Amino acid sequence: KCLAAGMNACIVKPFTPDELFLILNKYSKKRKPIKEKPLSASSNNNIPDLTYLNNVSKGNKDFISDIIKTVLKTMPLIVKEMELLNAECKWKSLSSAIHKVKPSLTILGLPKLKDEAFELEEILSQENVSKTPVLRVTNLCKNLKESLFHLKNITS
Repeated sequence: KCLAAGMNACIVKPFTPDELFLILNKYSKKRKPIKEKPLSASSNNNIPDLTYLNNVSKGNKDFISDIIKTVLKTMPLIVKEMELLNAECKWKSLSSAIHKVKPSLTILGLPKLKDEAFELEEILSQENVSKTPVLRVTNLCKNLKESLFHLKNITS
């Protein structure tokens, strides 16, 4: 919506300082060179990277534990809701359900899944959903379940 209104870029909340820097740097007249980050040990985009959560909480183990417990309790229910709404082709409600998972994806360090969720939410919120995104939503749900599995293993 913001791009259609004439904005140059859009960043969804919550966002990391790195994401904000990249957007601001892109449109700045005094661009700073961007150092490429090393690839993580795993190329699997579904493995949570808790660096952001650790930084935001300043290493507070209790806070991190509470956030992870909350995600592990709520996200499976939202994923089930997404699967049901996808099967029933209830696009507006599905868009709202996808919106609910985006903050968790940032907190858990899952940028590829957050980007996919953002794109799907935009597609599904349109008046006429021209292409049925059933397969994309199915894949997002599968990837979310895999991320939750990895999150359980990280914390156990």
